[in-house]
Amino acid sequence: MIDFSVVTTEAELQALAPAWDDLLRRARGYGAFSDFGWHMAAWRDVAAPRGCWLRVIVGRVSGRVVLIWPLVLDGGTLRFLCSEKFEYRDVLVETGPSAESWTVAAWRFARRRCGASWIDLRDVPVGQPGAAAWLARAADHAGARALVRITYAPVIRLARHKTFEMYAATLPARLQADQRRQWRRLENWPGDTGFHVVDDPTEAAALVQWMTMRKLEWAAERSIDVGAIREPGYRRFLAGVMGEGVASGAAMVCRLGGAAAPLSAGCGLVVGDRFCFYMFAYDPAAGTLSPSRLLLERVIRWCMANGLVTFDFLPGEEAYKPVWANDREAVADYVVPVSLWGHVRIAWGRHAMGWLARRPWVMRVYRAVPTALRARVRRRLSGGWDLLSDMETPRH
Repeated sequence: MIDFSVVTTEAELQALAPAWDDLLRRARGYGAFSDFGWHMAAWRDVAAPRGCWLRVIVGRVSGRVVLIWPLVLDGGTLRFLCSEKFEYRDVLVETGPSAESWTVAAWRFARRRCGASWIDLRDVPVGQPGAAAWLARAADHAGARALVRITYAPVIRLARHKTFEMYAATLPARLQADQRRQWRRLENWPGDTGFHVVDDPTEAAALVQWMTMRKLEWAAERSIDVGAIREPGYRRFLAGVMGEGVASGAAMVCRLGGAAAPLSAGCGLVVGDRFCFYMFAYDPAAGTLSPSRLLLERVIRWCMANGLVTFDFLPGEEAYKPVWANDREAVADYVVPVSLWGHVRIAWGRHAMGWLARRPWVMRVYRAVPTALRARVRRRLSGGWDLLSDMETPRH
């Protein structure tokens, strides 16, 4: 018999750290995305400043923690405690014959006890160890109508190729030729142009801050909404977890060029035999060299040299990803109404907002609104119509 409780304060969350770390060793977690440090930093730097409420569900059997579901209540929405940017999310549950039944029970408990109108679960890996399918089945068993959308994360199966040159030969001929041309041009660039993996946590954190500032400048010039990156809390979160990750070996931060004047920089997480490529950015002054693309090549080479099997670009629709990828992995988004108001809000998001968004004049007004206000309106009023309009009832 599994007993559940809900962690609602930061002090209770901090006290859970030893049990969380112990469960991570017994569970099928997603590495750095599943550990306690990632979630505590996400709470302090991202979720708490936004006014969310902790709702971490903890399941115990005979006093031993066997399940942790990191959640927050955001308005009437119950969702994963996360950085709100790129990461995989799931229930952390001890491996064994009872894992599925525990997850189903946790779902039922969440519906009854967490005070949500609807549950919104994003970026849950499908086919990887975890509870994605169990959550959807549990929703149906509980009598609620679950909705699901399947997207894909492009990946490179590095193990298919003995050397980087063998992998590179599979890339488009035009890309191969341009890479060679840009490497030749880089040879004539003044100063340090080498590839460096950063091993100092302080330097790594500073380099991550440099990347986020370059991202903000790039987006401002193009009037693009970069989401969480514009928030100081998220930038503080990312610099902190990547700096700590470099110290523990869970993260890799690198640059092309000197420490004082990088041409490009990137970072990612090492998750078992997988590298999750999280972010990169470049100095606009070196833009004609395509420095981020050159950096990407060096990172792939580094992964192969270190025996990693999969290079994961993470979910996202950036055009460069499928060009370099040779496979893809499914990722699910689940939305489940819990109350009558949840049903109404989901219907509004799926139908009314979708209809409005197709009206040209509405979108012209929307784009004229300042970016920060636009994001707030979209989050609070629309119910994520762009996601909901693409969702379907899952088929088991």
